[in-house]
Amino acid sequence: MNHPNIIKLLSSNDDETNPEEVLEFVKNGDVIDVINKTDQAFNEKFGRLFLKQIGDAICYLIKKNVYLFDIKCENIVVKFDGKHLIYKLIDFGSAKQLSYGKSINYFQGTKKY
Repeated sequence: MNHPNIIKLLSSNDDETNPEEVLEFVKNGDVIDVINKTDQAFNEKFGRLFLKQIGDAICYLIKKNVYLFDIKCENIVVKFDGKHLIYKLIDFGSAKQLSYGKSINYFQGTKKY
């Protein structure tokens, strides 16, 4: 995947018994961490930016026939590049690549949500 709002996979191996992945480092934490650390409300300006960036990432995934079933605040990290906040989707463990017209008939995602 190559999208600014999706965590980058830098390397991985093909070992089924001991899989390893190296992901892009994002030090600011997830959305909830950032809100709690800054002690600021999630105002309209940040809300618009958040929805645009995460919406763009979801549209990108859909065009690739990839469906992410566990989108929640804990699976969106926040990167600050010195000027801008960049929201990034993470945790593709429950993602599925489905052909057009295909569906799943079982629960995916985090049950408490």
